Amino acid sequence: MGSIRHGTEFAVSALERDLSAGGRLISTSEVHQGSEQIIERKGDDILLRCPLCNGMFVLKSSELGGEPAKDVTADAVSGKEGTTFSDFREKVLHRILQKEFELPLLPHVAIKVMRLANDADTSVQELARVVLTDQAIAARVLQVANSAAYNFSVPVKNMTQAINRLGLLELRNIILSISLQTKVFRSSLYAKRAKLLWENSLGSAFGSRILARTLGRDQEMAFLAGLLHRIGEMVLLSVLEKAVKDFKSGFVPPESFVEEILNQYGGDVGDLVSHKWELPETIKETILAINRRQLADDSNTLAAVVAVADRMCQGIGLGSEAVDVDWNIEPLARKLRLDEVQMADLCDQLEQIMCKAFTELN
Repeated sequence: MGSIRHGTEFAVSALERDLSAGGRLISTSEVHQGSEQIIERKGDDILLRCPLCNGMFVLKSSELGGEPAKDVTADAVSGKEGTTFSDFREKVLHRILQKEFELPLLPHVAIKVMRLANDADTSVQELARVVLTDQAIAARVLQVANSAAYNFSVPVKNMTQAINRLGLLELRNIILSISLQTKVFRSSLYAKRAKLLWENSLGSAFGSRILARTLGRDQEMAFLAGLLHRIGEMVLLSVLEKAVKDFKSGFVPPESFVEEILNQYGGDVGDLVSHKWELPETIKETILAINRRQLADDSNTLAAVVAVADRMCQGIGLGSEAVDVDWNIEPLARKLRLDEVQMADLCDQLEQIMCKAFTELN
């Protein structure tokens, strides 16, 4: 998996010197990602082995996110708690690198609707039957179809009418949004982070749709990409929460470490989720491109759209404290040929839509 590459040049340490006689150190040309095994820990260094090539290398704590060890552990005290943190970090990294965690399951109705949405021969009646197998989701779909967002004076009375009003792809996105909010973006230990992640994801979905409409792109695909672009981070919060419970010492890792893990592995775990859920290839590519900051490629405009939508959320305080965004110098906005005046208008539209969305989906 992911972000740790054997090709990274690690600083020579005492641990590396100890290994030089007993194990082959990795050259900068070798990259076997995702199979590393934790062998032992020495201080702030973690020794990893790749079973594919039997090479060993040292993961220094500074490689978790570019900060030295003393910064990563700033919230942990010295002595016993410092040791506890090191043990906890090792366990978490082992679980992530070995993929020893469960990926979230979507409700059956959501899976079925997502598959039917890709079938040109799907009928409204067939979709209605599937949605009605989950009464909670069906009730929410009817609620959204009758909401002010669609500006219809005549209310829908059954699922067939609701689907005709919403359309197949809109129905898919609504059901997925409901499922994510109620089943995935939930955490006891990290409730605030989960809430902010959900706000950012939903805001990015609507922001991506607005941008796609402006640019003449596929609006529903953009919505789906925006909605799921941070799904890996939510899964990692679940991994961390389970690790805390399993650790059974009352230890809670510092926020700096949580941030490091989300930033380092969010894209790779999101890629695992997108494959498990059988998402369209475009969505899989977009999730990876965004999280790996591979946004310069002109072939994936959707990734740039979602990244700009995420930035719009930051600008209006969705999922984080509001920040000042200078759209004149934002490179991805310029790549999409959107100027400051256009972006200000799009941000205003997003704020208005999100006021309605939170009312409908909460």
